[in-house]
Amino acid sequence: LVSFALVNADSRASIQRFATALRDDRISPFGRAYGNENLWLLHRDRGDRERALEFAQAMYDAEPTNPRYSINVGHSYLMLLRVEEAIPHFERAAAAAPQRWDAPYNLGLCYASLGRHEEALTALGAASRNGPEQPEVWHAVVRSLAKSGREDSAAVVWEKVKTRWPEYVEAERKKRVGP
Repeated sequence: LVSFALVNADSRASIQRFATALRDDRISPFGRAYGNENLWLLHRDRGDRERALEFAQAMYDAEPTNPRYSINVGHSYLMLLRVEEAIPHFERAAAAAPQRWDAPYNLGLCYASLGRHEEALTALGAASRNGPEQPEVWHAVVRSLAKSGREDSAAVVWEKVKTRWPEYVEAERKKRVGP
């Protein structure tokens, strides 16, 4: 027990050993993807965005058919403000799992950030159909409607958001103006 504790006392060294072990081809693709996802979460939560991207890509490479891994790669690019590079990952995930709301939502956010509001509204429409109970989706719809010059439609949708999710609206207000 003492030797195990001493070998794992240095967290950086133990994380590196884990990452090295995940490159072993004897580990199943599912096992490599899952392990790399844990390392992605660790580095993402620590704010090490470049390392997070490295492990997001490794999880995707191990199991490219899982749309969640494609979404995680897209998120990693967004954390690095590399929006153009995030788009294909969200597109891939939205095509692979059309029932998900998070892939088209993030795709819509990417398009909106690039000023491509019509494309954003198309993606956000899919997100709103798949995740009608997600207030952040409707908030993004409101922003894209307003940015595309449809202020009246944006106002109508925002009134519905305020009625349906007053706590969300209050939290958003506090983010902008502070407590």
